[in-house]
This record gives sequence, structure tokens and C-alpha cells, in this order.
Amino acid sequence: MSSLVCDGATLQCSYGQGEVKLTISRRGVSHGGDGSLATIDDHLPLVNISPFRFCTAPANPNPQNPSGQKPCTPRLGQPWSDEVEGILLQGQKLVEDSATLRCDYAGTISVADPGQQDATLRDNTLKRNRHDRY
Repeated sequence: MSSLVCDGATLQCSYGQGEVKLTISRRGVSHGGDGSLATIDDHLPLVNISPFRFCTAPANPNPQNPSGQKPCTPRLGQPWSDEVEGILLQGQKLVEDSATLRCDYAGTISVADPGQQDATLRDNTLKRNRHDRY
């Protein structure tokens, strides 16, 4: 069962150290008081996605710090990979928890925790008419 991603979702990167929280740009529909839902436009580095602590990607051009670690500055040129079909929020498709982002340095950012537990694609309020606009 897929969950919708919302503000405050926890993200991880295959080359990043630690986890970061997703910050939603536009405030829109919330479900169960858990926060606004993410759209495919919520993928901007330093706006929606904070840097991870360090980056181990070989393609990362940032210089190493004295301890040998490279700082993370995600470069994300594409929106989220998986969106919910047929449901729009302010004209944009919603993001589900299986979605990923590809960093230009070869990392894959994925959703570790969608930030809410009660709004799923099986939820009757979302399933009743998948062509509704929220």
C-alpha cells in the first residue's frame, strides 16, 4: 500500500550521509492534520531538499574537507519519478512514497518515511474519484 508524501517526510540518499526532511513549497491540501502533500515540483535543492551531511559520490566535484569528506550540494534536474495518477493538487501531481530523485552526481534520493501514516492510495476519500482536483 503506497502512502502520499507530505511536508516533513524523511529522505535519504544512496551517496549521502544522514537523512533530511522534505520542505513543501506551496501549502495545499493536508490529510488528517499531518501536513501539506508533496507535488512533483517539490524537488528543488536548498529549497525543498536540504544538503545531506556528507556525499560519497565519486562524481561530486566539491573539495574534501580536512577529515576527507565532501560536502553535499544536491543537483536535481528532474522531478520526482513516481507520481499519483489522476489526482492533482494545485494543478500538480502528488508524490507517492516509492518516488525517487536522481542527483547529477549519481545518487538516488528516496523516501525513508512519507511523513504521515493515515493518507494512503487505498483511503476512500482519495479513491472515490481519482480525477478530483484538490
